[in-house]
Amino acid sequence: MIALATIGSFGVGGILTLGAVAAWPGMLPPVTFAAHIGFALLLLALVARLPETLPRSLAARQAGWLRLPAFPRGSWATTAAIIPGWGATGIVLTSVQSVLAQQGHALLGPLAACGMMLAGVLVQQAFRRMRPRPAVRLGLAVLMLGSGLCFWGAAWGGGLWPLLLGGAVVGIGTYAFVYPGGLAAVAEAASGEDRARAVAGYFVVAHLGFSAVPLAVGLAVDALGAGMALALAWAGLLAGAIGIGVASARSG
Repeated sequence: MIALATIGSFGVGGILTLGAVAAWPGMLPPVTFAAHIGFALLLLALVARLPETLPRSLAARQAGWLRLPAFPRGSWATTAAIIPGWGATGIVLTSVQSVLAQQGHALLGPLAACGMMLAGVLVQQAFRRMRPRPAVRLGLAVLMLGSGLCFWGAAWGGGLWPLLLGGAVVGIGTYAFVYPGGLAAVAEAASGEDRARAVAGYFVVAHLGFSAVPLAVGLAVDALGAGMALALAWAGLLAGAIGIGVASARSG
């Protein structure tokens, strides 16, 4: 439900904003910005009324301002899988957008990104009972197919439909399989109070993939051109996915 709420809201909000931009191109900022601020204020008032759920005794033991993340033994492969997962989604959100804007298709990139998120969270609901490690391995395979289609459509002349379809498949691979599978594997490997630290460690790795991979690809686009940069990105994602998939299979 957390992924459905967060990633789903990204996709729905983006689609609504694209619709507002298409309907009222001269309105800056789009009407959805004011609606977002109003909705956020409403939620703030509602959240302020929620009761504290953490027992006082546990809160007292966790009073320190800094608690380091943890990485449970046996979960490194499923945790590392989020690097190509969120790395690929980050590329769709950054370099693919830039390439399409330079080609005169400023709205196609955001459309592909929103479709990526919505497709992922919708398919996630159908496979939420899948075991974590098989889910991660399946997600990596789906991710490679989707990123290849998306990059081909964006920079190698594949056209609109491979781009949009590939974006949706990237979302399915990441948000329906790799992300929830890796998160569930971490939660299973930890117990008690260490579970929160383990989840924090998972997100540290996730945001490393979400930041470092798109940054490297963006610099490569500037230096080598979009076609070569995205080809190298796909090759790197493939190598990482194969290595992580093999390690995950060997560890259970």
